[in-house]
Amino acid sequence: MASEYFLTRLRQHLHVGLPVESAIEVLSLSPTQICFIPAVDPLLLGVVNWRRQLLWTLDLSDLIKIRPEVERSHQSSQLTTIVLQAQSSKQQIGCIVSELAGIVDLSSAHVRPLPSQIPESVRPYFSGFVKQSTPILLLDPAAVLQSPRWQMVP
Repeated sequence: MASEYFLTRLRQHLHVGLPVESAIEVLSLSPTQICFIPAVDPLLLGVVNWRRQLLWTLDLSDLIKIRPEVERSHQSSQLTTIVLQAQSSKQQIGCIVSELAGIVDLSSAHVRPLPSQIPESVRPYFSGFVKQSTPILLLDPAAVLQSPRWQMVP
């Protein structure tokens, strides 16, 4: 059975698939729209006013600990943000990616376990990977939303 994924690129040209069925909307945010909130996990960049509610945002590259290619600031350009919601909850989060490269159909028969070089600290955020012309890690939105790092965030 095939599923559709947003094919995204993060830092260091890492490709990550985000399930289309978990995406509510794709936004282009100005960094000035993100309101920093002190005393929360540093991975959370802050909140934006989205459809009259607060939406927490995070950079997926930071979540999975990809070092910046060059020192850059979120204050410089528009940020491609995919709003994700897990099927089992109403909780949502805005995930910032470096580039949205399109939509791909990926067969569940081709999904493999994560390679051993993926660090243990980020493995829980992925359901596997698919090897195409470049490997695509498959994000598990429920795991991102249920991370113990921000369960106490209002």
